[in-house]
This record gives sequence, structure tokens and C-alpha cells, in this order.
Amino acid sequence: MSEEEYLERERAAEFRSDYYAGYVYAMSGGSWTHGTLVQNVNRPLDAALRSRNCSVRSTDRRVRVSGKLYTYPDIVVVCGEPKFLDNRTDIVTNPVLIIEVLSQSTEAYDRGGEGHAISHNGFTARAGSGGAD
Repeated sequence: MSEEEYLERERAAEFRSDYYAGYVYAMSGGSWTHGTLVQNVNRPLDAALRSRNCSVRSTDRRVRVSGKLYTYPDIVVVCGEPKFLDNRTDIVTNPVLIIEVLSQSTEAYDRGGEGHAISHNGFTARAGSGGAD
């Protein structure tokens, strides 16, 4: 699937999907433990970066890491004004930090395709959930 086809489909979809190198991957819902871990990272990070003109967002923000990868990271940080793919302002293109909480059910994908693409674009932060889904 092309990047353009993915964006057209994703913007009309009820459920979120990641895009990596022409393939679409359905996103699963997070567990209570996963949400707690995201929140526990998000709060202090937001407090620490607030005075530096940085915004911290979690879960619902789609990010374009490259033309090969569109993803909904658990946490994304943007410093300065956010830049968007187009005037719809639904896809951030200038993250300075992406954090993905790993779980047993998503670890292979997060460490493989998505994680590989993210780490090769300058983003490497990951937090493990101890295998709790």
C-alpha cells in the first residue's frame, strides 16, 4: 500500500493502524498496566519539559517518522511549534522524542519493524512493561 493510500484510509477509519514500508498493522487496545506505565512516564516528563517550550502528548497523536513509518507512539515530545504533514494537523512531523512502552504482545513489532525504523531516524527511547499486557 502506498503512503497516500494509507493516509486516505487511516483518516476515514474508526480504528488506528500503523504504517511501515507499505504494510498496515492494526493497533491493539492497551491494558490497564500499559496505560499506567505511560501515565507514569508522561507526568514527570511533561513537568520537566514544560519550561523548555516542549509539549508532551500520549497515545492519540499520529507521528510521521519517515515516509516509511507512521505510528501512534505511547508518548511523543515536540519542542517549539509542532509541524504537521498538512493543514489537517493530525500528523506530527517534528518529534524530538518518541517513547514506546513494550509488552509481550507487541514486543516483536516494537523492537523489529517499528523500532528499527524509529531508531534509524534518531529516536531510541523505549520502556519495558515487564511483560504485562
